[in-house]
Amino acid sequence: MRFSFLSLHLTLGFGLCVVGGGTGVLGHEPQSDNNNINNQVDLRGLAENARLPNDPKGFSHIGDDGILRSFNEEGEVMGYARLTLDQLLDIIETSPLSPGEKEYLAQQWSAADSPQVSMEQIWQPPKDLLPLRFAEPERFKLEMEQQQQQQSAKTPIVSSMLKPLPEWCKRHMCYRHEECKFLGCFHCMFYPQSPYGDCI
Repeated sequence: MRFSFLSLHLTLGFGLCVVGGGTGVLGHEPQSDNNNINNQVDLRGLAENARLPNDPKGFSHIGDDGILRSFNEEGEVMGYARLTLDQLLDIIETSPLSPGEKEYLAQQWSAADSPQVSMEQIWQPPKDLLPLRFAEPERFKLEMEQQQQQQSAKTPIVSSMLKPLPEWCKRHMCYRHEECKFLGCFHCMFYPQSPYGDCI
């Protein structure tokens, strides 16, 4: 069922939807135009090193154009980082996705050329590059409700005193950064067109 979410709405939100928020975010512009994150394999490290704005109700998302975008709760891009094909492939390898989902993402990202993406596309991505929750809000709501019903019986109660390992975080689905932070994880990252993300 998770694969169907990806294939139906794959705007590459790898759970990489770090939604930023707060006041003054609309004017947030990276300090330099050199937003490439070099030689990073760890998704959590990518998000930390990119220093993207972090709205607790937001998330991070990797688009099919190879751009890691930080979104706020309203769907505004708060910050970004350009990812290389090698980084995208490393993200796929280290992700908690199934082999079928990984193959699908590898095909989607094989044509990504983030250095060629315009600033206009970065800050105002077209609908096909948006996460499912902004591209198709009604479908997102329906799929989110279905997923929550399926997970309600499986979700363990976790003490906020425990400090999870990154591998442990990846087992938890999320919709916002604040959910992951409550568990002691870093961010909520979305895969393309998935109605939910994974904690990192």
